[in-house]
Amino acid sequence: LKVCFGKKVGPVPKLDIELERAVQNAVRDLIRLDLVTSAHDCSEGGLAVALAECCFSPDRLFGAEINFENRGCAGETPASTEAATLLFNEAQSRVIISCEPKNTERVLSELKSKNIPHAQIGSVITDSLRVTVNDENLSWRVAELHDLWWNSIRRAVESDSEPIPSL
Repeated sequence: LKVCFGKKVGPVPKLDIELERAVQNAVRDLIRLDLVTSAHDCSEGGLAVALAECCFSPDRLFGAEINFENRGCAGETPASTEAATLLFNEAQSRVIISCEPKNTERVLSELKSKNIPHAQIGSVITDSLRVTVNDENLSWRVAELHDLWWNSIRRAVESDSEPIPSL
């Protein structure tokens, strides 16, 4: 938020170590039960970056359709929450998981039984990342996102207009 929008929205969220442990254990258990197709934490760059990275696989690119209309990631009501705040905040203890449709109810049930905050926010689609936050509809071609991500260091090094600062 600070880099893109010049916004500092309060202090860095505190880490609730017990919640973090519970979330990590629950995701590990889902993996051991062979219910998870993929899992990605939302720490660095927030939810938007994690969603984009979830679309990149060594074998192929995937898309996703995500809907936060009148609902936040863990069920809170972000009616006044701006898309940028929801998508780029780096709150702790959040993991995006995907599963086969046949496993969705079991995954949700397992998380509920462990009192893990969770929400079903979307589905895997073919070639675009589409996100709805309240009245804002955002869409990117995954191939373009992958190119930006994969070639970011090379572009930064080769750029004449923005030299990389020395450490």
